[in-house]
Amino acid sequence: MHAEKMSKSKNKQRTLETILNNLKCFLCLEEFQDPRLLNCHHSFCKECLDGYITTVCDDGVLECPLCDSEMKVPEKGARSLRKNYFYHLQQQDIGEYCQVCGEEEEAKKHCIECNQDFCLSCVKSHAGMTATREHHLLKVGHSANKQQIKHNLYCKLHPEEKLIYQCKDCRDLVCQHCNATTHKQHASNYVKDVAEFNRTKLKDIVNSEEYVNYLCWMAEKKMEISQEVNRFKGAQQTAEDEIQKHSETLHHLVEQVKNELMSKVREMTKENVKPIKNQVKELDRKIMSAASIYQFAKHVTVQGDDIAVVGYSHKLVAKLEKIKSDNSIPIINRGNTFYFEAKQVDEKDIRPLYGAVKPGIPVEKDTKPELIHDFEIGNEGTVVSAILPLDDGRAWVVEGTEGVLKLYDNSGRIHKSLHLGLPADDIIEGPNSSILVSCNSGKVIKAVDKQLQLTTLISTPVCARGLAMDPKSGTVYICMTEKNAFFDHDVTHNNKVVKTMTGDNKRWELPDILEFSTHPTVEYPARVVVTKNSFVAISDWKRECVTVLNPGGHIEAEFYGLKKNAENYFNPRGLCSDPNSGYLYATDYNNSRIMKLDEDGHVFDVVLNKADKIQLPWSVALGRDGALWVGSRTGKISVYYLNG
Repeated sequence: MHAEKMSKSKNKQRTLETILNNLKCFLCLEEFQDPRLLNCHHSFCKECLDGYITTVCDDGVLECPLCDSEMKVPEKGARSLRKNYFYHLQQQDIGEYCQVCGEEEEAKKHCIECNQDFCLSCVKSHAGMTATREHHLLKVGHSANKQQIKHNLYCKLHPEEKLIYQCKDCRDLVCQHCNATTHKQHASNYVKDVAEFNRTKLKDIVNSEEYVNYLCWMAEKKMEISQEVNRFKGAQQTAEDEIQKHSETLHHLVEQVKNELMSKVREMTKENVKPIKNQVKELDRKIMSAASIYQFAKHVTVQGDDIAVVGYSHKLVAKLEKIKSDNSIPIINRGNTFYFEAKQVDEKDIRPLYGAVKPGIPVEKDTKPELIHDFEIGNEGTVVSAILPLDDGRAWVVEGTEGVLKLYDNSGRIHKSLHLGLPADDIIEGPNSSILVSCNSGKVIKAVDKQLQLTTLISTPVCARGLAMDPKSGTVYICMTEKNAFFDHDVTHNNKVVKTMTGDNKRWELPDILEFSTHPTVEYPARVVVTKNSFVAISDWKRECVTVLNPGGHIEAEFYGLKKNAENYFNPRGLCSDPNSGYLYATDYNNSRIMKLDEDGHVFDVVLNKADKIQLPWSVALGRDGALWVGSRTGKISVYYLNG
């Protein structure tokens, strides 16, 4: 376990170093030359920016090529923008002796702008000249990348006064004279004091796992999406081989049909690969954007002096938080490439019997789900109560007993975390991009908005367990039980599934909730889902069955076991629905299986079992990208692709 964590940490560090070491100017895709900073803190070569301004920014607005932030085009072009002194510090030619006074005096400081070394005497002269007194200095004999770059700024109104205060009202740097006059009605702090606070705040973000996890996740997503090109090309090659093999059997009669199908394969490849390549390009932009800001922030925390930290940090903190909240990372539906489906050929009617190129996965390759990742989320006693996959491929995970929500990617990296203050049970998507969480023993349903602000949506008279929402009607279904534990149930309890409506004209209060499943009887409804056709499926932990009700509330199917007198009886816990196929997936806890069910009661198949690393499964959820997330009673999550 410890060795596995160490290995993942090293891999993450290698990925981060690879991203940062390969940062280049986004405009020329080459190493930075005289990099200049835009107001959004992204850097580009000076010459590239001048060319970009000339050719693109004819309306006087400079839009950042990486993040689309806008600023006014500088009057003097890119040369009037601030230099990014943190790049290429190792390229500075630092010697041992002063290069100015002509005597063999030991060099103490190196000026980045002048690219010269100075002894103490020459440093004083250099600092005393108006043209050079604001230059950036490095200590000689220290690693350039591990020291603060010192420089001073002087007041434009009082040229002999250094800017040593920050006005808290205006956020401007001011000199002592301005602080006592123009800004005397404003509160202010010494730059040194503000810098210490801001440096710590910025450092906490730069050193946090979440931002590094986000960068590594985006790089991993880029790789996954890039691999889709190879999958389609592999499908193309396989399809072409099958077509060729079939055509050899039919000789000259099938040449025309063969050529038509070959063309179709290539067209389908081109059609499907083009948007994937665009997604790769967009991810390149996002990765470079996020990594550039991250690296600049990291440099500011380590090498920026107080002035630099004060000047950059408040925008950088906002920028880093905004980037980390970006949920627009694309996903790929792995379910569909294409294949060639051959048919028996009648010489009299070749074309309809020859076959066709179709989207999908070849039948002979439609095997069990493919394990992508499995990882531990906590101690052995951590219960993965519920999982909510997001559109970007990540998933919110409910650590039930601890009452914690964590946003994971499928490699096990944590991106966000939220403490609910109560043990939690189930989680679903709510209205207006919110998520809803049931806190069973707390007898409440909480709502979490996009800013991770937590509110109590409903207080329930009994325990609130499973949740489900029908996106077609806006109906929310709630499992209500009198006891928090299913083994405490007795026949006097009025456990049931109830429903309420969402929307602008609806209310969440309990008087609006309608009873739904008092008939048929449910003994302990712990999980509920809505299927493709608005059927309602209930996981009853006391009766040990899954009951499927049609929209009218009548029984459509009940699942108790694989056979009438099955030795290994069905022991359902978690439940989810595939919105595309309509199938249900249920965790069979005692038997360590994932079962596939249908609305009509005709399908009851084992999808995964112990041989697939399934052990005491407690929760299951299916993402729109075809990823099946399985959470265990012992704090383990496994992620599979369903392959059709």
